[in-house]
Amino acid sequence: LDPDSAYGAVVYYKGAWTLLNLAKMASFTPGGETSFNEALKDLIAHSRGKLLSTRDVQEAFERHLKVQLGWYFNQWLHSSVLPKVRVTTKVEGDKLLVEGSQDSKLTLPIPIQTAQGKKKVREYLFFLKPEGSRQEFPLAFKPDLVLVDTNRTCLADYE
Repeated sequence: LDPDSAYGAVVYYKGAWTLLNLAKMASFTPGGETSFNEALKDLIAHSRGKLLSTRDVQEAFERHLKVQLGWYFNQWLHSSVLPKVRVTTKVEGDKLLVEGSQDSKLTLPIPIQTAQGKKKVREYLFFLKPEGSRQEFPLAFKPDLVLVDTNRTCLADYE
C-alpha cells in the first residue's frame, strides 16, 4: 500500500488511530498498559509469516483487555464517519461534570485530563453516546486545568 494515496492514508492512519485508542482504553482496564502490550505480543506471535485480519486484532485485544470490543471495531474500522463533537466540563465542589453531544451514531471514548500545577494529573474516560452523555467524576484534588482529548486520540471534529 502507498501511504500517500487516499486509500493508503485511510488504512495507515486509521490503523494507527485504532491502536492509539486501544492503548488509551487499555489504560482504564485492570491490566492497564501491560494488557495492551500482551495483546500486541500475541498478534506478533500469531502473524509470523501470514496476514492478520481485523477479526484477529479484535480477538487479541478482547482476550487481553477482557472487554468486548465489537462496538468499537464496527464503528471505527467498518465506518467512514467523522463525528462533530461538543464537550463541556465544569468543576462543582469535589466533582467534575462532563457533558457532550455529537451528530453520529457512534459511542466515543474521549479522554479528559485534570491538572493541578505541574505534578498532579488525573485522567478520566468519558463515553459520549449517540444521544449525548453526562457523567460525573469524583475529584481527588481541585484542578487548575481541565483538558478534553489533548492528544486527539478520539477521531472526531471538535467544536
